[in-house]
Formats: sequence, C-alpha cells, structure tokens
Amino acid sequence: MKKRGRGPAFVVLKVFLRNKIYDVIDCISFNYPLYIMMKIQKRLQSPLRIVSIAIVAVIILFLLEKATAAPYIDVPSRSWYEQIVQQFKDAGLLHRVRTNFKPSDNAIRADFMQLMLDVQGGITVAAPRNPSFNDVGGDTWFYPYIEEAARLGWVKGDGNCFGTRPCYTRPNGNVNRAEAAALLVRAFGFEQTGVAPHFSDNIMGQWYTNVIQTTADHCILQGDDATGKVRPADYMNRAEMVAMIDRARKRLTYGIDCGKIQQVAPKISVITPLSETRIAVDFNRDLNAGSVTDTLRYKITNDKDIIVT
Repeated sequence: MKKRGRGPAFVVLKVFLRNKIYDVIDCISFNYPLYIMMKIQKRLQSPLRIVSIAIVAVIILFLLEKATAAPYIDVPSRSWYEQIVQQFKDAGLLHRVRTNFKPSDNAIRADFMQLMLDVQGGITVAAPRNPSFNDVGGDTWFYPYIEEAARLGWVKGDGNCFGTRPCYTRPNGNVNRAEAAALLVRAFGFEQTGVAPHFSDNIMGQWYTNVIQTTADHCILQGDDATGKVRPADYMNRAEMVAMIDRARKRLTYGIDCGKIQQVAPKISVITPLSETRIAVDFNRDLNAGSVTDTLRYKITNDKDIIVT
C-alpha cells in the first residue's frame, strides 16, 4: 500500500487479477466507489468482470469501515472526550477535521456555530448575497453558518449590531465559557429551573449569571472536578466545545441525567400576620399539600389559649 499526494484519504492498492496489477483507488473523501468498479471492469475481460467487481466492492467496504472507525491521531485512547469526539466524527459533524482534532486548542466561534447548526439539522435557508457582517466574507467556509445563526437570532454581533453597519462578529475569535453558555441557551431554547447548585464563581448580577445557571440546570456546565468552579471567563478548548454541544443536543436535566438534588429539611422561613386569628406561613421549599394543611404538625408555644384551625 502506498499513498498518493492527491488529497485526504486517497489510498492506492494493488489488486492482482489474471497475472496483472490494477490500481484500486480509495477516494473515500471523493465518493468514487462506482467509478473504481467501472474502471477495473473495463480493463478486464469477461468472465472476470463479476469477480473483479466483487473484489473491489469488498475492498471499498473495508476501507470505508476502517476510515469510519479510525480515531484522530491526537485524541488519546480512554481520554474523557474520546468517545464523544468519535461519535461526532462518525456522524459527519467534524467534516472539516482530517487527522488532527487538536483537542487542547481554543475553540473558535465559527466552529462552534457550525456544530450547533449541524447537530440540529444544518442550514435550512440560503445565505444572502450581501454579507451581514464586515468580518465574514461571502467566500469563507463559515459564511453560510454565520448567516444562518444570525437569522435565527443566535448571533447578534458586537453590541447587538446585526442589521446595521459596521457590524462585527469575530468568527475566528475564541469563545469563553460564559459566551458558549449564552449561545447554547439561545440555540436550544433552554429555560432556567434553578435545580442545579449555584457555582461559587458564577457571580450574581453579571450578564452571564442566568445563562450559566441555565446550562447547569441542563447538565451542560458541570464545574471542575477538583474545585467545582465553572470559570466563566476562561476560553473553551475544542474538546470542551464538543462535550458541551453533545450535552446540549441530548437535552439533559439536572437531578435526572446528572447530579443529585439535595433534599432540604423543611423549615419555616417567614410568618406573616393576616388578622387577629390568621397567619400566613412560608416555608423554605415546596411541601406536600396534605402535609402542609395537617394542623397536628404545628405547635404554637407560649400561649395555651390559641387554637390552630
């Protein structure tokens, strides 16, 4: 077996038939299996044509299976992201990646848009003739993806400039974890439930506070194993990008698919007098309706004349 310099996954095999050598070209990337069969068929005389076609078909199927199963050379075996990357590769979602996945490299916005769209069915509307963003040319590979994301309201440009000029979206820029959370919430329509624990570094009152909590509620951001922190300002690498999008497309729920909801013991948090004979009692969590109305569960001290009804 030898390789030819005609592009990715281009392999030449020597097939010995009738004491002659024939080149079987595996153009996996170019989808030429039928062409290969016809080429060899023309070069052989009957009755070997059927045999030759069968042999070539077996070889092509072997090569296709091998290409599908082959992992990226820089994705370590048994790494935490190996299976996810392989699943994305087999599904054709990483069609721009050849032999090196580069898991530790920072993810860029264009790749993030491409994956978010492709896991949900891909582009459905043709891109406009005139680019909406000054830094996204019509001849770039990511142009239709950025335009589709903008049309869907996922990308709005710096300062929400979409629809005006000039407008920039930084397609080759890195994505931090807070930005990734915001994009995923928009793209998948997630809503905050508040069931997941609050990350200590998800500072209240910031623009990202709610989107970080929302992604935690849906098992997308789960915090570092060692510290439990989410690091909103840190750039996301490519392995993390694939993992986050994989969790998003599965539409997980905290307490069911990840994490464990801690049951808090019920306690009275606020007592509000309503009249001389009535009070309103607020608890720190929701209670069973039958339990909360059971007067035998309540006790009023310091006054024996008060009757609970």
